[in-house]
Amino acid sequence: MIFDKIKSEVSAGTIIPQPISDGYQVKGYGKSRGQEALVYLIPNRNNPNSPNTKRVPKSDWEKAYEYLKDHGKLTREWFENNTICAKDGGCNFTVIGGVFSFLGMAKYDEDGYYVKVKEL
Repeated sequence: MIFDKIKSEVSAGTIIPQPISDGYQVKGYGKSRGQEALVYLIPNRNNPNSPNTKRVPKSDWEKAYEYLKDHGKLTREWFENNTICAKDGGCNFTVIGGVFSFLGMAKYDEDGYYVKVKEL
C-alpha cells in the first residue's frame, strides 16, 4: 500500500530530506532481495564523483509505515530490530523517515526519531 504511494510521488531526482545533511537523491526503483525497492544515492567519501547506491525494499516500507501508524513514531531501535535493510546501514533509517517527511506523514524529532504527523 505505502510503497505504491511512494512510487507515485517520489520520482528519480527527488532529494530525500535528512536531519544533518543536504539529503540523498532518489535514483529510481529496482530490486533488493528479490523485492521492488527504492534506489537512492549517497555520497562516496573516497570518490566524490562516484556516489554509492543503496536500496530499501518494499517490505521494509510497509513494516515501517504500519509501525509509524500504530505507534506514532519510528525509532532507530525499532528499525534495527525489524527491517532487513538495517544491516545495510543506518542511512536507510533516515531515508525511510525522510521519505515519510517528504510525503508529509512524519517529521524528524531532535531526539533522533520520526514522529507521525498524519496517515495516508
